[in-house]
Amino acid sequence: MNSYLESKYEEEIVMKKKNDLIKKIIVVITAVITILCVSRCCPGMKAKALEDGGRATDENGAEWDYWIEDDGTISLTYLNGTNNKNIIVPATLDGYKVSGVSDDAFWYNDYDGAQRAKIESIEFSEGITYVDGMWGCENLKKVVLPSTLKEISDDAFKDCVSLQEINIPSCTVIGDHVFYGCTSLEKVTLPWGLETIGAGAFSECKIKSIKIPDTVTKIDWAAFFGCSSLTGIKIPESVEEIGNAAFNGCSGLRKVTIYNDKAKIAVATEYTSDALPAIPGLTIYGHKGSTAEEYAKQKGIAFKATKKTGDISSYKVTLSRSEYTYNGKSKKPKVTIKTGRGILKTTNYTIQYKNNVNIGRATVIIKGKDKYTGTVKKTFIIRPATPNVTAKNVNGGIKVSWNRISGAKGYYVYRRTVNGKWKKIATIKSARKLYYYDKKAKSGTTYRYTVRAYRGTVKSSYKATSKIKCN
Repeated sequence: MNSYLESKYEEEIVMKKKNDLIKKIIVVITAVITILCVSRCCPGMKAKALEDGGRATDENGAEWDYWIEDDGTISLTYLNGTNNKNIIVPATLDGYKVSGVSDDAFWYNDYDGAQRAKIESIEFSEGITYVDGMWGCENLKKVVLPSTLKEISDDAFKDCVSLQEINIPSCTVIGDHVFYGCTSLEKVTLPWGLETIGAGAFSECKIKSIKIPDTVTKIDWAAFFGCSSLTGIKIPESVEEIGNAAFNGCSGLRKVTIYNDKAKIAVATEYTSDALPAIPGLTIYGHKGSTAEEYAKQKGIAFKATKKTGDISSYKVTLSRSEYTYNGKSKKPKVTIKTGRGILKTTNYTIQYKNNVNIGRATVIIKGKDKYTGTVKKTFIIRPATPNVTAKNVNGGIKVSWNRISGAKGYYVYRRTVNGKWKKIATIKSARKLYYYDKKAKSGTTYRYTVRAYRGTVKSSYKATSKIKCN
């Protein structure tokens, strides 16, 4: 991006920040006036005013203000308190389902950023569909997002300069400037089902490589602007448009593969810049006669034709099963590869199974072949069989017994009271020992017992005994 365009880009960011500030100040003033009017002038109206919102404490002791949405869910608008270091955003609050966090939740009444600076981690509970409001949390290092997520709103994590990694398990839209200025962000995992990567979404990040799923249709302008550590990118067939300056400022970029023959690749005008930088060492790969070849020739960028149709790592690869019970035989779950256009034929890839007989974690290696490239590794677990457990009173306590489990190295013994939680009370390190005497069982107390077979870090499932009252 030339200096003029870069300055225009920065001007837009500054103007957006100013507009955001004015908007937030107006919100605060309006809220204060409303509260004063309700509490002083119309005390009888207080309950009615809270019909559209309220304040409540979640199960972790955090106090939130919220707004009731039209669909009956609530958006969290403000986190009260001054010592919010590790935050868990609840799934429910005050009897309502939480849909998301608003852009003011961690900004309201924190104009100098002192409170946001204290936040080091945040976990969004399952059920939440959108996130926002974390921008400027300069010490934020850990973010856990839910599988129910649909949208990450504009500026949500902008300028979180300590954030190094983000895993997005589910999302259809990554808004504008979401991770803009996250200068430590190196590792990003994008989900299958993502459709849009917004303007400036990853600008000025430290990303070295990133896999774009074969569901993305648009990479908006300046999406990866200034990612100087990025060396290569594969743009799947699903991408129809690559916006202005999408990869400008990516000075380390050496290889770009574009699989869509008709992808619209932005060309500079008087007020915009090229989608891809014409820098020394860059090579564009694509099909003969494609817009990628046309763009490369127009911009004087090296071009190499490829017969490859796509990279399977950008597709959704699933196994038919994630767990098996050990029986001494090899396990081979079915592999399914879904592209943005349908199911990929099995003739387009190879499958290799490793460590898929004994108890432990097995690996499936899927490699594209012929017109497809890329490698995907998936894992599944082979567990020991579940022991059948009995318990009976004996002199001095309760004897717990179980059957021998093939392939196990030992057993864990657990106990709980009727309304209590399971607690491990013994580790049996011999696979041949099939009993345990619980000498600490209290007379008159009713218990349940269970046993889990183990080998390494993999444990079996469990079945509980009937209730037994200690004599």
